[in-house]
Amino acid sequence: MILDISIFILLVASAVILLMILFRKFSILATIDVDSVPQEKVEQKKEDIIEMRLRRKLEWLKNNLNRIIKPIFGFLNNIFKLTYQKVLELEKSYQEKSQAVSDDQNFNQQKTRALLSEGEELYNSEDYGQSEKKFIQVISLDYRNVEAYDGLGKVYLAQKDYEHAIEAFQHALKLEDKSSGVHCDICQVYKELGDFDKAVLYIQKAIELDPNNPKYLDALIEISILKKNRFLAKEAYRKLKKVNPENQKLSELEKKIENI
Repeated sequence: MILDISIFILLVASAVILLMILFRKFSILATIDVDSVPQEKVEQKKEDIIEMRLRRKLEWLKNNLNRIIKPIFGFLNNIFKLTYQKVLELEKSYQEKSQAVSDDQNFNQQKTRALLSEGEELYNSEDYGQSEKKFIQVISLDYRNVEAYDGLGKVYLAQKDYEHAIEAFQHALKLEDKSSGVHCDICQVYKELGDFDKAVLYIQKAIELDPNNPKYLDALIEISILKKNRFLAKEAYRKLKKVNPENQKLSELEKKIENI
């Protein structure tokens, strides 16, 4: 009986010890995430594969881009070089043409001055036909030359061709309306025509532009005497005496004014 109890106790103790060992094993296994271990390895493997594929694609893209971009940059570089060369050629051509134009302008200016001088000399020597030709030549070179139109007007005035004289002087005034000399010249035309009112207007404009010019003041006095405008004549005489007291005509002009 005692032996049976001992055997029973021994069996129970063995069973308890075995259960404790099994419990510990299960506890350790319980702490391990069985599912996560292979899944992590799979995920890592996938990442490695994706990374490897990405690197391959990037390498392929790099190689292909180099093959594509390199010729494009080469083409653009050639275009730039050609364009730059063309710009240099155009600039050189422009400079050459500008120089040629400048040379032509200088030549024309020299020729214009020479023709104007010749025209004035011929006018002073009363060779009006040749003088007219010289001034017309100047206009053919420089159609905006005020001196040429003024000289032409003087030639026509000397020839008593008053209509063409007025046209020439008026054209000169269109080009330069502040030319006191042209205003004085056109005044002489109207004086010759007997239109003293217009003559006074033009000579007064000349004096307005050049107040102390004795020639203009003298012309105003002469026209005022012809108009029998004593007040205007005396006013012009007073200014002339002030700006040109040595004028030999002062006494003569004073007598004419007193006789108005």
